[in-house]
Amino acid sequence: MPGGKRRPIDSIPRPSPQELYQRIKTKLAGDITKQAFASTLWISAAGVSEICQNKEKNWEGLKTINFREEPTVIDTRTGEKAMVSCLDRVYTEKYRKPHWRTIPTQEEDADDKPFIEIIQEYLKQAKEVNGNPNAPLFPFRRNHAFRIIKKLDPTWYPHCIRHWRLTYLSADKGYTDHDLRTICAWHDTRPASVYVKYDWRNIVRRHYYNK
Repeated sequence: MPGGKRRPIDSIPRPSPQELYQRIKTKLAGDITKQAFASTLWISAAGVSEICQNKEKNWEGLKTINFREEPTVIDTRTGEKAMVSCLDRVYTEKYRKPHWRTIPTQEEDADDKPFIEIIQEYLKQAKEVNGNPNAPLFPFRRNHAFRIIKKLDPTWYPHCIRHWRLTYLSADKGYTDHDLRTICAWHDTRPASVYVKYDWRNIVRRHYYNK
């Protein structure tokens, strides 16, 4: 198992998006590839094997992230348009074939925007360097991915970020289990009970203080 024995995710404090972003910028400073990889894990809520190379399963890794504005996706309360990010050729064990995953994000969302800017900067550089649209965006395997995340914190590993992102979407953004099922391409909502972890404080913030 990459990274050796791992602590239970419940025992590792969940960072805020701002804390995670600051760690990515400082701990991975000077390496836009590593910064973009960690940011993609956060924004996509994908598993590390969906993004990195997996030669045992003949998976070359994530090849495309498209950011596009969908004028038909509008918040009826504020009139704001949403930005939709599409992950191309995402591999999952369940489907055993490539598919698209679509993750809606608010274009000017204060929490998501810094991560999206890192990804967009990397996409521009990767396209200029590679000149090959079919080249994997992150041409490394799981072991290297674990080392990247451990630079952020020695107790962290990539799956922590997936748990934290889905918990954040549920606890802080009000996503339902069915919403999570859609963006994660699950067959049903049961995995939400595994990934989403929060306590009464989140309920108070969301329902009483709207924070």
